[in-house]
Amino acid sequence: MRHLYQIQAQLVTFPVPPDSKSVNPNKIAVKLIGVCGARANTHHAALFFGHFLTNPNIVAYNALLKAYAQNNEWQCTIYHFNKQLVTRDAPSPDEYTFTSVLKACAGLSLAVEGEKLHCFVTKYGCEANLFVCNSLMDLYFKVGQFGVAHKLFDKMLVRDVVSWNTLLSGYCLGGNLDKARWIFDGMVEKSTVSWSTMINGYAKVGELYEARQLFDKMPERNVVSWNAMIAGYAQNERYADAIELFRQMQQQSSMVPNDATLVSVLSACAQLGALDLGKWIHDRFIRRSKMKLRLFLGNSLADMYAKCGCIVDARQVFNSMQEKDVISWTILITGLAMHGHANEAFGCFREMLEHGIRPNDITFMGLLTACTHAGLVDKGLEYFHMMDQVYGISPKIEHYGVYKDTERGIRVAQHILELDPDHSGSYVYLTNIYASKGRLDDAAKCRLRMRDNGVMKIPGCSWIEVDNTVHEFFMGDLSHPQSEKIYLMIRELRWKMKLAGYKPKTDLVVHNVEEEEKEDALSSHSEKLALAFGLISTSEGTTIRIVKNLRVCDDCHDAIKIISLLVRREIIVRDRSRFHHFRDGTCSCNDFW
Repeated sequence: MRHLYQIQAQLVTFPVPPDSKSVNPNKIAVKLIGVCGARANTHHAALFFGHFLTNPNIVAYNALLKAYAQNNEWQCTIYHFNKQLVTRDAPSPDEYTFTSVLKACAGLSLAVEGEKLHCFVTKYGCEANLFVCNSLMDLYFKVGQFGVAHKLFDKMLVRDVVSWNTLLSGYCLGGNLDKARWIFDGMVEKSTVSWSTMINGYAKVGELYEARQLFDKMPERNVVSWNAMIAGYAQNERYADAIELFRQMQQQSSMVPNDATLVSVLSACAQLGALDLGKWIHDRFIRRSKMKLRLFLGNSLADMYAKCGCIVDARQVFNSMQEKDVISWTILITGLAMHGHANEAFGCFREMLEHGIRPNDITFMGLLTACTHAGLVDKGLEYFHMMDQVYGISPKIEHYGVYKDTERGIRVAQHILELDPDHSGSYVYLTNIYASKGRLDDAAKCRLRMRDNGVMKIPGCSWIEVDNTVHEFFMGDLSHPQSEKIYLMIRELRWKMKLAGYKPKTDLVVHNVEEEEKEDALSSHSEKLALAFGLISTSEGTTIRIVKNLRVCDDCHDAIKIISLLVRREIIVRDRSRFHHFRDGTCSCNDFW
C-alpha cells in the first residue's frame, strides 16, 4: 500500500491528460481500485473511483463493486450498484456486475432484493452466463429457496465444477446431507472445495466420524481441507482432536496455517488451558511472521490468554488490536470477571461505552459474573435492570442466579424438573444440596430418579498441559500411563494433608459406603489426579495450571489450598465458574465462588 500511495501522489501531482494517447487514465484507475480491493482497503478504492474517474465505464464500476464484494462489504456493494442504476449516462450492468451484486445479496440473505436482481439479469440478457447462474444458485440456496436453486442448475446448458460445488454446498447448508452425499458421490470431477464442503456439512451436524473418513480419503489436501476438519473438531468440543490434527498438519505437510486455522486451534487451546501451545502459535505464526492481527484472530488470541489465566497478556493483545468489536471488549470484561477483578471489569465496560460499542447479552453475563465473585448484589441488580431498560436485552436463564439460598434453590430446581424431566443439572444440584444438609435418603432418591429417567450426569473432567501435551483425567481415572505414580503421589499428599489438619468433607459423597471409601472417592476427583500428575511431571516451583469442566467442589478447594502450602507452588485452577489462584494456603476467590 505504501507503493500505491506513492503512485497516487504522482498522479495527483502530475495528472494524466484526459486526451492522452499513450496512457489511459481509466485503465490506471481500474488497476488501482483492483489493488486496493485485494489489500482490503475499500475506502481507498472508493476514493480512486470518485477522484480519478470523471466518466467511469462499466469496467470501472465492476472493479469497485468487486472490491466491496470480495471484502464482504455487502451493503456498500448494493448501494453503489443502485447508484449506478439511477445515475444518468451510467453504463448498463453486465455479467461481472451481477456476479458481485448477487454475492452481496446472498451474503445478506436478501430474498426479495435477490429476486429483483434476477429480473435485471433476465432484462440485460445475462441469465445464460455460467458465472451469473452459479451466483444465482448460491443466492437462492442461502435464502432457503432450494427448489428454485435446483431448477436453475437443471436448466444450465453448461456446468463447471463451481456449479456442482454450489449445488453441493447448498444442500449441506440446508442440512440435507443425504442429498448432498448423493450429489458428491455422483460428481465426475471433485475438487478440494468439493471434499471440504462435504466435510463441513458432516461436521456441522456433529457427524465427525463421516467427516474424518472423507478427510482421510482425500487425494490431495489444501489449507481449506485441514481447516474444515480442525474446525469440525473444535466446534463439536473435540478440542484435543483439533490440536492433534493441527500437529499433524505441521508435521505431514508444508501447509502454512491461515487465520481460520489459528482461530480454531486457539479456541481449542482456550478450552483445554493449553497455554504453552497457544504461546507457541502466537510467537511462531503471528509475531515472527508479522501476521496482521485481524479482528477474529485477535479475539481468539486474547480469549486464549484470558481463559488460560494470563489476563495481563490478554490485555496486551487487546491493546495491540487495531480493530475491536463487542466480542473483543466482552472477552476482556469476562476474563477480568473470572479472575475476580470486578472493578477493572466495570472500568472496562465504561471504556467500551465511551468508544460507542453497544453491549450484548454476553457482555452483561460477564458483568454479573464480576458482581457474583465480589458479592456486589446491588451493583449486580443495577446491571441486570440496565440490560432491559437501557439496551432492550431480555435476560436469559444464565442471567439469573441464586447463591446459597438453598430452600429457594430446591424449589427452583424442582420446578425446572417439572418442565424438563431430563435436566441433568437440576438433579445434580438437588443431590448435592440434600447431601450437604445430611438428607442422604433424599439424595439417594434423587439419584435413583435420575437413573430411572435415563438422565446422564456430565462427568467431571480436568485437563493439564505438560511439555506441550494436554493430559485428560476423569474421576477415578486409571487409564493414564503413569497412573501408579499418580496414585502414589495422591496417597503421599493425603498423609501430609492430614498432618496439616485437613479433614475430608465426606458429606459430599452421597453413596451409602464406609467413611474410608468416601475419602478414597474424594481423593480421586479429576482435579486432584491432574494436580498429582503435574507435581510428578514438573520441576519444583513451576506453576501448575488445571482446567475443569465443572465447578470445583468444596473438598477439592480446601485440599488444593493446603497442597499449595505444602508444595510451595502456585496452583491455578479454572473451573466452570471462575479462576482460583492457590498460593501459600489461600485462594484468590477468598472462598467465595
